[in-house]
Amino acid sequence: MLARLTRTPVVDTVNAPASISGLRRTKYFVGKNLRNLGIPYSKRASVQMWRERANRFATRGRLDEALDCRRKAFELAPTSEDLRGELARMWCDRGDNFAAQGRLDEALDCRRRVVELVPANEHARMELVRALLLADRRDEIDQPLSAEQWSALGNWLLSGSGVGYIRAEHAFRMALAHSSDMLDASYGLYECLARRNLLGEAALD
Repeated sequence: MLARLTRTPVVDTVNAPASISGLRRTKYFVGKNLRNLGIPYSKRASVQMWRERANRFATRGRLDEALDCRRKAFELAPTSEDLRGELARMWCDRGDNFAAQGRLDEALDCRRRVVELVPANEHARMELVRALLLADRRDEIDQPLSAEQWSALGNWLLSGSGVGYIRAEHAFRMALAHSSDMLDASYGLYECLARRNLLGEAALD
């Protein structure tokens, strides 16, 4: 099963690395980190104002306005990993909303924004690849995933309803291209081909 990005709020230690995984810093922690980065007080106050506005908009379900406030906060202190993570989290939430509405192009744009902000975050990269596979746009995939990550994507797609096995087949083949003796990916590919009545090809592979 593909690991999803958690929405659980956390209060991290001051020096913990920021990620889009449940990042919800308190005012104290963010303020202290901004001070450590040498951000002057006037800018820190403005950052907090935009963060608080973003929280109020988000609470009311007004994600467009919340996203705009997050972006303005980050523009004031672009070296802050806390603010970068919060903006990435907001883009991720927006992408989830678009996906739930079936607006796949807008959802894909949001996934790309997240990866641009936090390119080292493996869950962000996997979310983007998964979205591209679901949209049958695998030619646009340019994210480096490991064999294990491809196999995890394949298993998630295979467990879904409908024709998910068609998308899963590509994921399992990519996993095997990285690691030809991966049993999980081999079994997954066999299952995909079985559903397509191509057991002869499965046996040959």
